[in-house]
Amino acid sequence: MKSIIIGMALLCLGMGHAQIEEWIARYEPGSTAEAIAVDNSGNVYVCGYGPGDGTSIDYITIKYNSAGDTLWVRYYDGGGSLYDFGQALAIDDAGNVYVTGRSVASGNYYDIATIKYNGAGVEQWVTRYDGGANDDMGYDIAVDDVGYVYVTGVAVINGGAHYITIKYDSSGDTAWTATYGGPDSTGCTAYALALDDSGNVYVTGMGYSSATFRDYTTIKIKYEGGYVYVTGESENASYDPDYFTIKYTNTGDTVWTARYNGPGDGYDRAYALAVDNYGNIYVTGESFDTYTSVDYVTIKYNSSGGIEWTARYNGPDSAGDQANAIVVDNIGNVYVTGNSYAYEPYTPENDYLTVKYNSSGVEQWNARYDGTGHTQDYAYAIAVDNAGFVYVTGGSTGNTSYEDFLTIKYTVTGIEEVTAPIKQKTRLCVNPNPFRNLTTIYFNIEHSAKSIELRIYDISGRLVRDLKCAMPHAPYTAQISWDGTDQAHRRLPSGVYFLRLKAGDLQLMEKLLLMR
Repeated sequence: MKSIIIGMALLCLGMGHAQIEEWIARYEPGSTAEAIAVDNSGNVYVCGYGPGDGTSIDYITIKYNSAGDTLWVRYYDGGGSLYDFGQALAIDDAGNVYVTGRSVASGNYYDIATIKYNGAGVEQWVTRYDGGANDDMGYDIAVDDVGYVYVTGVAVINGGAHYITIKYDSSGDTAWTATYGGPDSTGCTAYALALDDSGNVYVTGMGYSSATFRDYTTIKIKYEGGYVYVTGESENASYDPDYFTIKYTNTGDTVWTARYNGPGDGYDRAYALAVDNYGNIYVTGESFDTYTSVDYVTIKYNSSGGIEWTARYNGPDSAGDQANAIVVDNIGNVYVTGNSYAYEPYTPENDYLTVKYNSSGVEQWNARYDGTGHTQDYAYAIAVDNAGFVYVTGGSTGNTSYEDFLTIKYTVTGIEEVTAPIKQKTRLCVNPNPFRNLTTIYFNIEHSAKSIELRIYDISGRLVRDLKCAMPHAPYTAQISWDGTDQAHRRLPSGVYFLRLKAGDLQLMEKLLLMR
């Protein structure tokens, strides 16, 4: 079952800003999370799949509150007690949750099963698309402002794989179904879907033809709207895949294409794309380098297709790093997550690896998570909310040999972090914490320093209180009370604050939770 780990877990990142694991939620051995979303209240929604009753695999959907507590968990078994894989998730402004994937009801074939839950986790409806005695699979989902739900994936029609896109109304009734089989119906699979403000639907994936083999295939359903962006891989003249990104007009004409062949002239595969409010495009994936093996490579293109910057992340052992997801916040910071290989003692392993870049492509921090099983951890999805909290989810091997849902919420502050070896017996603690009206800060320093700084910052990194203290000869022990007010003795609102003790080159930090 799910457990919560809350603590300081402060990572010395060596650059940028302080970053803290706000909470970690682990759920159910044998489970893998595929998608994540965050609402305006800070609730977190995760979906994927894992063991249900008996030997079956079921959809699993979880809602956490902003503190990482589980509000509800829902399983979906298609009825055959067989295999049901949740693949994608969407939420609307009313707090409803929509999940899609592939589900076996009876026999040996998958259907596209789509579910709507209300904010309390009560199932509102389930609808299944069964194309006949063949597999049908849902890979992506979206919901528009009036409650229509769109699902895309693959359906086998007349012996060939086709894109299938379905529009449901708010009651789960089918409004329309659209299919696309390629130039000679030899096989197409849709993997991603997007909506624009005019109600247009864009679908992309892979298509095959007898003449050109595997191609990108992007289609638009309806007639107006904005630009469309897709990314993935395309073989070059040496038959190695490169990043390949395309921008289309609203009529399907190509505006520009961009190919990226990494320094190793090997394989380069883009797995995710994001677009900011200014029309800049960000892609990420994996890229081969002769000297550092396979790395994260993240690229920012401007609206004309010119490269603004390229950022490469190479893990500590140069052993292989793959970025799987990307998101951009409202001020242009870029967050990437995936998995990074590390040669841990006796147990070489993949870890979650999340990187933040600023709008200029300068790395601000990176955070590595090694699960309790110290074997394999893969992050597949990422989200960021308006307050700057970062959420990642995926599959993490726990104390058993099975993967679990593993979701992390990171808090990031604007306080500069200084990496320094802490060899002195210096201590900093706060009690009570959380607190309402008054808390006491205890610290002792056993080395000499010219001065002591004891300062409190809000979550944006703004200094709110400077607690003055003298510095007699070491060793030095003190306690100072703080009443939750700023420098002008005005009451501060509830929230997360950060206490920093600086004595010479040494810094310690504690998180404070003020609850009015």
